[in-house]
Amino acid sequence: MKRNFQWILLSLILLLGISIRAWNFGSLPSGLNQDEASSAVDAYYLYHYGVDRNGISYPVHFIAWGSGQSLLYGYLLIPFVASGLNPITTRLPMLLLGVLSLPIMYLVGYRTAGRRFALIAMFLLAVSPWHIMMSRWGLEDNTLPFVFLVGYLCMLLSTRNNHWYAAGCVFFALCFYAYGSAYVAVPVFLIFATWILLWLKRVHLREVILGAIILVVLCTPIALFILVNSLKLDTIHIGLFTIPRFPVQARYEAISVLFGDDYIPSLLSNIRAMLRVLIQQTDGLIWNALPAYGYFYKVTFPLALIGLALSIKMKTPEQKPERFLLLAWLVAALAIGTQIEVNINRINLIFPPLILCIAFFMEWLAEYSSKLFALSLCAFLVGFAFFARDYFGAPYQERLGKEFFAGFLPAVDFALQGDPDKPVCVTDKVNMPYIYVLFSEKTNPVTFLNTVKYVNNKAAFRQVRSFDRFTFGLKRCRMEGDAIYILRKDEVPPERISQYKINNFIDFNVYIP
Repeated sequence: MKRNFQWILLSLILLLGISIRAWNFGSLPSGLNQDEASSAVDAYYLYHYGVDRNGISYPVHFIAWGSGQSLLYGYLLIPFVASGLNPITTRLPMLLLGVLSLPIMYLVGYRTAGRRFALIAMFLLAVSPWHIMMSRWGLEDNTLPFVFLVGYLCMLLSTRNNHWYAAGCVFFALCFYAYGSAYVAVPVFLIFATWILLWLKRVHLREVILGAIILVVLCTPIALFILVNSLKLDTIHIGLFTIPRFPVQARYEAISVLFGDDYIPSLLSNIRAMLRVLIQQTDGLIWNALPAYGYFYKVTFPLALIGLALSIKMKTPEQKPERFLLLAWLVAALAIGTQIEVNINRINLIFPPLILCIAFFMEWLAEYSSKLFALSLCAFLVGFAFFARDYFGAPYQERLGKEFFAGFLPAVDFALQGDPDKPVCVTDKVNMPYIYVLFSEKTNPVTFLNTVKYVNNKAAFRQVRSFDRFTFGLKRCRMEGDAIYILRKDEVPPERISQYKINNFIDFNVYIP
């Protein structure tokens, strides 16, 4: 394959990947997920006030709803939301991570099996339904595959004469702050990867020691966080930074079988659930996968298994470390699914190596029959075209908009333009409606903390009953006739409806006296 033609192909693939991820960005998906809003609000508060909404100064892990939320995406958000909060600024870092993943996947593929393999792997990632969908909204979990991919590339670049291994340890340390599943995956991967690289004399022991020191230093805050919350110790303050003690059981304890009573039955149940998601390519959550397409066009999991077998059987000895490292990544990702009940975003670390395995199958197909290879590429492009049609189509976007409460944030924005002294009654038919009010009004965190009342302060996801002039839940609203109401369409204010001007925002109405 001529070099100029390769660059043209690489540019076309990159253009395709950017276009599908950036088209109508910010408004599709319509609405905003509560976890997106949570990360954005805490990032905004950290920039302007030096504390998150729970009053914690630069925490090593967000308290968020009560049981925790990973913070790397929130910290990445700070320069984007410094000037304001809106869906575009909230989602832009994830879009950039998604786009940057494409050339990084090319470099991983090039280091693994050459230029043609790299182009195939990059193409498969560019048209992956899972990766397209995750790049378009700001769920903090989805920072993990990117950070891990960069660390993995560093491992591939490691030799006895450079410091890429130590650089990789920096990114693997960041994984612990990206998402909790890294607590399982990163140690498993590094144990296998380090042994492989030492065994095959790809790195020197002194480089491993340097990497271990970097890892220990960078992971000490998160290790202290786990220690504080597992042993119920007091919050630790180190300068500006805080290692918080959660008011309720930490999320990592609640979802892991390690902290449960029935370890073996739970373990087996998790493995069955993981296999079901991998084989059926759906978890029933429409924001993670379109049912007709799955995370990668429904029928490709067997191709990944064949590709994995082909990669193991490769005869070229110079690619032995690359093949073993890929296997180590798969083992680490599968280890996640043994410890927690998975869905697609919880097990997102497995999809890049699965795509690389499919690329091995495609590479073999190109050697076996160029016609079958071309036909397979055409099949992926046809599937991609149908996916784009259905993803951007009105029926799916309407369904997704209901899950993301499309219209609710504009309704809140509109209501807050009115009299700032009037009480406001907000529907509780939305997940964590208070976070959208904070997102829109940007209430001073001191005011929020001094006035907030929770339905149950010990719940893992603490519902807010009221704060400042806002009350959540129509049944809780005992207000005078001049109150503003933000309600779902099937709700109406207790007073006569003729007393209000009604403004419609998709599934929500704003009632102005």
